Amino acid sequence: MHDEVSVERLNEHTWVMTEGTGRGARHCYLLEGKEQAAVIDTGLGDMDVVGLAASLTDRRLLAVNSHGHLDHIGRNHDFERVYMHPADEAVFQEHSSYEMRRAYLTGRFRSKGFSQEQIASEEIQDYIERLSSLPRRENRLALRDGQQIDLGGRKLKAIHTPGHTRGSVCILDENYGAVFTGDSLCEQGILLNFTHSAPVEVYLDSMRRLEKEAGGFSALYPGHQKIALPVDWIRDYRMCAEAIVSGGEEDAEPKGQKEQQKAQETEQVSCLGRAVIRWRSDQLRQSSPC
Repeated sequence: MHDEVSVERLNEHTWVMTEGTGRGARHCYLLEGKEQAAVIDTGLGDMDVVGLAASLTDRRLLAVNSHGHLDHIGRNHDFERVYMHPADEAVFQEHSSYEMRRAYLTGRFRSKGFSQEQIASEEIQDYIERLSSLPRRENRLALRDGQQIDLGGRKLKAIHTPGHTRGSVCILDENYGAVFTGDSLCEQGILLNFTHSAPVEVYLDSMRRLEKEAGGFSALYPGHQKIALPVDWIRDYRMCAEAIVSGGEEDAEPKGQKEQQKAQETEQVSCLGRAVIRWRSDQLRQSSPC
């Protein structure tokens, strides 16, 4: 059993390599410069990202992680250099563990309606074991806010956009007017409901900054779902986050212990325009417990 792999050329020096199909498919992007090429995100692990990239370019390869979740770091070990924001180091360590990967992959099959008997089949168990056992390599380099990576005639700029995770980044490619957003902005919604997600107020700051930095750009390329998206999607996510934060003023009054516990256990879904944000009521503001 293997995930379906597809490749699409976006322009003369840029490709999207997609692992899987449907809503859960993972997009990995290959950006070629004159001297080296960058792969943005390395998938869940079933796609031979390095081998596929090497068939498209002869430049020396490096990788950039938009964040530390397991469906974006799967093939990190195949690269000599991988850039990742240090704020996601703990997330990376958890999501590159055998236990976490196995639990996630098993849960994926359950969510798709597979029975326990089907999941126990040799084919599916081989798939789960193979991806759960991917090695972890200490090849990470710190990617700082505002840092530029020069590919040779093509510079990429990292913008720290905490929200989905605290170490999430977006990559700006000025040469082609493209913004690679990872999971900071996707067509079918953004998840701020993890315990390691940043508060909505922090995500709002990220969208305000991204809107300013990417104002003159032409397209957004997320880690999942539809590509490319118009840049004005950033505005919708900024406005949605603003509505959540301003609407949360009523929650500022002290609550009893039971009410506080109930709020902490409640996940909210907010929609505005094209934006959909899933968030936790105990992670609204910077001062909220995380």
